[in-house]
Amino acid sequence: MFPEQEQNLLKLLVNKLGDSDNKVAAKTSQLLIELLIKHPGMKMFVIRELEQLLLRPNTSEKAQYYSIITMNQTILTSKDTDVANKLVELYFVFFRKLLKIVEDEEKDEIKNSKKKVEEEEPEVPEKKSKKREAKEKAAKKEELELEDHQAKMIAAILTGVNRAFHFANISDEM
Repeated sequence: MFPEQEQNLLKLLVNKLGDSDNKVAAKTSQLLIELLIKHPGMKMFVIRELEQLLLRPNTSEKAQYYSIITMNQTILTSKDTDVANKLVELYFVFFRKLLKIVEDEEKDEIKNSKKKVEEEEPEVPEKKSKKREAKEKAAKKEELELEDHQAKMIAAILTGVNRAFHFANISDEM
């Protein structure tokens, strides 16, 4: 097989981390880890593909999560200093990106709550319709799922940093 075809296969495999079926995404992650165990020389290539998926603007949260999980399960040795450096750098870049998203959401939430307070007139409270109650419940559920997702992502990032930092040789500026 030609090297460029191997690269295409790797891209296709990494893209499967964003599959809508959790079983497919988990199996893909497992296969990538097995690939790295059998072919340790491919670690940097796989990490670069994961980086491209992770930092794309339209990547789903699920794909981001499985990318981070795959990276933090990568088995490193003392010979993998470059890979460990790249992983730590990626974790920090993605952590900053995640924090920026959280900050932006909080700012939007504050703006929206101020608008609601300004728009509301002090009236006698009316009964909420069932549709409105259902919408509010769905919004609360979505908000809790988002917080849960962000907590999982942060935990996965911290796990990855903890595992890779031991093998990395990083400057103080980083």
